[in-house]
Amino acid sequence: MLHSLDALAGKLSPGSKAGPTSPPASQLDGNANRVHPYHKHGTISNSPMNNNNISSKHNKNNILNASPSSNPEQDQPDPDNIKMFVGQVPHSMDENDLKQLFEEYGRVHSINVLRDKNTGISRGCCFVTFYTRKAALLAQDALHNVKTLRGMHHPIQMKPADSENRNGKCGY
Repeated sequence: MLHSLDALAGKLSPGSKAGPTSPPASQLDGNANRVHPYHKHGTISNSPMNNNNISSKHNKNNILNASPSSNPEQDQPDPDNIKMFVGQVPHSMDENDLKQLFEEYGRVHSINVLRDKNTGISRGCCFVTFYTRKAALLAQDALHNVKTLRGMHHPIQMKPADSENRNGKCGY
């Protein structure tokens, strides 16, 4: 199917050549999303620190990939890593605040704070992926139903993510 898409792209843009001279096939990122071969791994996407002149309050999600590296294959999380869903997060906490909280338990690969589409305000939950399964489980043991963050009435809810909460709701 990829070859037929390349052929179609060649028809739409005849100046570009598809086939053996094309760049290598796309890779998967830590979230099993296809990444364009020229895309830099380990960057901060849609973040105010990215200096892309886009106001972060209008971004759907801010994603923090914590460890930029010149060799992306070497700096990938373990194959058995766990993406964790975290609820009961104060709306005032951003990716960097959460990174500080979670790094007490192990190296963090990425944090994705879910935000309102229109306002960009945090929905009070996030996804965090640690480099190791052990770090994710250690964080869950230390935080789930144990630690209540400042400004919240209920303790953190942390569990393995079934899939990224597609309907945008962060409640339990």
